[in-house]
Amino acid sequence: DVMREVMAYGICGVLIDSTKGSVESTPERLPSADDIAKAGIHPYWVHVHHKDILGWRAEKQDGGLVLTQLRIAETVEVADGEYGTKTVNRVRVLTPGTWALHQLGEDGRYTVIEEGVTPFQEIPFVPFYGARTGYLQGASPLADLAHQNIKHWQHQSDQDDGVRFARKRLLVFSGVTDGEVSEPTAGSAYALRFDSPDARVVVVQGSAESVSVGRTELQALEAQMIQTGAELLVSQPGQRTAMEASIDAEANKSQLQRIVETFEDSLEQCMQFTAAWIGESNGGSVVLFKDFAAGSLSDASAQLVIAMQQGGLVTKATAIREMQRRGALVANLVPEEELAAVEEEGPALGLVGDGKRE
Repeated sequence: DVMREVMAYGICGVLIDSTKGSVESTPERLPSADDIAKAGIHPYWVHVHHKDILGWRAEKQDGGLVLTQLRIAETVEVADGEYGTKTVNRVRVLTPGTWALHQLGEDGRYTVIEEGVTPFQEIPFVPFYGARTGYLQGASPLADLAHQNIKHWQHQSDQDDGVRFARKRLLVFSGVTDGEVSEPTAGSAYALRFDSPDARVVVVQGSAESVSVGRTELQALEAQMIQTGAELLVSQPGQRTAMEASIDAEANKSQLQRIVETFEDSLEQCMQFTAAWIGESNGGSVVLFKDFAAGSLSDASAQLVIAMQQGGLVTKATAIREMQRRGALVANLVPEEELAAVEEEGPALGLVGDGKRE
């Protein structure tokens, strides 16, 4: 859902919240992660939609922007009378180490109904970006394709209308009386007869040329849409630091690959917040598939990898990883473990100790 939203709208976020519990706190001493864990408070993640991010404040610290306040819109159903329910609007206001929940009253004013503390000196909110345009701001990387999709729908509608008009014939009568054509009937089994020698019947039909032109335009637009969608997978040089410039792979990343890498970083940040909440120092790491160019690799390139390994240019572990990229081996195979298992297994059947066939 988070990836779908960043691709559609460019921005959303995850708030690391926790179950309710009782823990002592003073302005001089905020509760530690151990205090919160002992109180039975467990963290969980909340998907914050882009439309629910009402506003924020940020300050520059250590060369980067840090959230100092975040306002998130919430809705909740509460009891209304004996049997009914109603939706109430709320705003969650987060600051480093604290939070407060404001509820909209019947008088149109917000009042604080609940507040508490967190074990962090920062707001446990992690933004997820599509095409990042600024701090907590983003745009959909599929915006151009969406506009073309609207255009395609409009052109297809016009094309259907044009085809419908071109396939229908319109009879035009001239030199006849109203009585003769008051209820005209046309069809393959009917014939028309008029008393006046000047009477004429003409068939008017839409031009098929306009239909052909419309079909050609639709085909061109569909080709353009395919190209626009494929641009997400095209490797493009990005902004690199001096250290990154030494890495060839960094210079040729597609836009979708960069989005997935940023998504990985955001997930790891969420995991780090979660780990800190339960008193752990390491939140772990996340690896998502992002080698989208692997599908275009040919079988000939696989043979080239094998030849390079046999020639001593790459290691066996690298060869296994390259085969995993091409789908020849399962993705969860660990090269080092597989090589150790091969070494332990010994030579293949039919081979003697010197590695030669009998």
